[in-house]
Amino acid sequence: MRASDIIRTPAVTISSAATVERAAKMLNDSGFRALPVIDRAGHLVGIVSEADLIRNQFGAPESPLGGGAGAAGERPARTVAEIMTADPFTVPQDVGLDSVAGILADRRYTIPVVDGDRVVGVITRRDVMTVLAAPAGTRQSAMRISETGRHTGRPNLPAVNGE
Repeated sequence: MRASDIIRTPAVTISSAATVERAAKMLNDSGFRALPVIDRAGHLVGIVSEADLIRNQFGAPESPLGGGAGAAGERPARTVAEIMTADPFTVPQDVGLDSVAGILADRRYTIPVVDGDRVVGVITRRDVMTVLAAPAGTRQSAMRISETGRHTGRPNLPAVNGE
């Protein structure tokens, strides 16, 4: 099984110029923990997570990465570009699901799937769990459900909806 068999398409992405409020709403509404960030040309430039938004608003002075707005009286960042992680970890469409699952189990919740520098979808821990939870003979059906997002109640969102 390959990443392309279970990726969520179209990818829910957000513009680097979008506001942090827009990112918070999109993450909340979509049920994802992180969103790929794209530039005006549609190229992947980063990833923004729930943790980034929380740190930005409330700070984390004890964090080795430094504090957010709550640290040292700084004002919160306004755009996604200011808080995103640049150059995110990605996988190509043809990578094996066993490799993706190992990466997700170790340290990631959401992995952008790319074709060059274009995001074609994302794979989450929930997607892999959907495949694991399906009886062996019904895994193809589980993959189709994963693609629509119905198994988590997530809405089907347009590919780029975070300006």
